Amino acid sequence: MPSTFLSLHYHLVFSTKHREPLIDPAWRSQLHEYLGGTVKGLGGRSEIVGGTEGRHPPLGTAAATN
Repeated sequence: MPSTFLSLHYHLVFSTKHREPLIDPAWRSQLHEYLGGTVKGLGGRSEIVGGTEGRHPPLGTAAATN
């Protein structure tokens, strides 16, 4: 019986305007949790979320759908 393995990985990159350090370290972890929760809410799995003051690239996987 044939089967197919499908694994989609998404690397989303966004930054603040002019890459200015606008993301305060005091609430940076909350932003990471929010981004991870957004990926989970879309049916994916958050692999890693991190970045610097001006750049936060989340990496996640999406489940295959029928």
